[in-house]
Amino acid sequence: MMQNDYIADFFAEKEWSQNVKNEYLKALREFMVHLTSNAWKRKGSTKLYIPLADSDNLANFATDNELQHRIDALLQFWSN
Repeated sequence: MMQNDYIADFFAEKEWSQNVKNEYLKALREFMVHLTSNAWKRKGSTKLYIPLADSDNLANFATDNELQHRIDALLQFWSN
C-alpha cells in the first residue's frame, strides 16, 4: 500500500521545492527500509526493500552519483 499509493502520490506532487522533496524522499526511503525489514523479520524471513524509482533507473547507475549513494546506503543497511 505504501509503495503503490502513498509514494506514487508523492512523486505526483508539484508544489514542493526540489530540495524539500529530496529531503523528504530520503527520510521516506529510510523509513520504508526499516519498516520492510522489521515486518519480515517478525515472520522469520528477509525481504529487501528497493524503491521503485531506483529499480527503474538501474540502467543509469554508472553515471548517476545520487542513485549510487542511495543503493550503497541500502546495501550498508542490509549487510549490518
